[in-house]
Amino acid sequence: MGAPRIYRVRVSAIYWRFFRDMGINPQTGDLPAHVSSDRKFATYPYIGPRYGTDPAMKRVLVVGLEVGHDFSAGGIPSFDDRLDLESKPVAVFNPHIAGTYFTALKYACPQHGWDRFKDSNKACQAILRAGKGLPERRPLSYIALTNFYKWVTKDAEMTAGSRDRVNFSRDLETQLFLDEVRVLEPHVVVFQGSGYDASSFRSVRDSVERVAGEYHVLNHPSARNKRRPKDVTLPRLSGSRSFR
Repeated sequence: MGAPRIYRVRVSAIYWRFFRDMGINPQTGDLPAHVSSDRKFATYPYIGPRYGTDPAMKRVLVVGLEVGHDFSAGGIPSFDDRLDLESKPVAVFNPHIAGTYFTALKYACPQHGWDRFKDSNKACQAILRAGKGLPERRPLSYIALTNFYKWVTKDAEMTAGSRDRVNFSRDLETQLFLDEVRVLEPHVVVFQGSGYDASSFRSVRDSVERVAGEYHVLNHPSARNKRRPKDVTLPRLSGSRSFR
């Protein structure tokens, strides 16, 4: 059983327990009607096909805020569905995923070319569209990607904004996220977005530091005027156990 398969099994177990505790339909993602009729569980996480397979690469868990798009009307996108990041040409990546590409390069496998791009004045999207000097293997293959807020508005198109940054059970949802950190065993956790600076996330950050040993809060890759590799990967806030 390869490493990604092991992580899928572990993540599936904690998600199914969460579905049970929240009363979520595991096929459709629907919440009980008395909790919410217009939102559903958004998606399983992306686990790169080479996550945890190469001891020379760090296991990096990237944490977004919310999905903002219902990728599977009437269902929950599976682990395999999330692997569309592997099949899409990097030239068509949106600002978020383009920035995540260089975040992965810096924190998971800097030896594969981070020095070539770390001081570039071009936006991450522009670098990927040009396609020059990119690593042979995608840095995204070595990371996992999840979101702290697990809900999406049903049939939502991709939009900006915070409408789905909600908790229906903050304790259960926080525990699910910390369980993800525990079973994915990242060396580094990267939070995307200034929202993770907030005092309301302090206990989450502290817990991540205890479990993983190292975290960084970064600007969101879609932030205007913050789309160069050196901008999207610069920590706003960090935590690290002294022995890591």
